Amino acid sequence: MDQLLEGLKAVTIVPVTKIVGWSVEAVYALLDDVRLELLKKSVHLLHDFTSLRTAM
Repeated sequence: MDQLLEGLKAVTIVPVTKIVGWSVEAVYALLDDVRLELLKKSVHLLHDFTSLRTAM
């Protein structure tokens, strides 16, 4: 969970400011709301991790 919370800014700031056109302050406000939602006990996160086996 910590890695997800720390990585939110990295994966959000550029697309939302450059493509959507939001201000940096608006993105930070959105990220604050997202962090609060993710920390709620009623939210259950599930993320699939997949990888390819490298040739030996």
